[in-house]
Amino acid sequence: MVLLSILLWLVLIYNLRVAIKGNPLANFLLNTERQQLEKVEGKTQRMQSPSDEKSLQILQNFSRLTLLELGAFLVEMAILLYLMYNDKMFFLCSALLIKNILAIAVSLLYAKKIRSSASFMSSFHELPKGLHIMDRISALVSGIGLLYIFLELNNIWAFISA
Repeated sequence: MVLLSILLWLVLIYNLRVAIKGNPLANFLLNTERQQLEKVEGKTQRMQSPSDEKSLQILQNFSRLTLLELGAFLVEMAILLYLMYNDKMFFLCSALLIKNILAIAVSLLYAKKIRSSASFMSSFHELPKGLHIMDRISALVSGIGLLYIFLELNNIWAFISA
């Protein structure tokens, strides 16, 4: 139960951070020059290692942030499935799971548009602003739901009401 609470807390904090400051991966790609992203992606598609320090740093940051995003998402989904399997807050966990599946579906629709462009990394500049707002709202909903689950699992409501 302690490990579950720690993982739940970490994912909760990450989701609230995304809701407040935005997705770190998207922010990184949007704040990096488009030409630089295309240069890095061109070299990686030709299986060449970037030679200059800036390109190497962009590739390292992209990889690190992609793994962070994927890891946080997979941990959240695993926690929700585990809690559903053990019949703890089944309806809330189901609602959050369905929200995540719908977010994946919307992302896949936009992924088709990204795949058709020449450069994956620089195509983030062309995504609609509403998609970034939807990502933040989704993270906020997850954060609030996970906060409720965290408080309920650890019986913190008893301390708050006392």
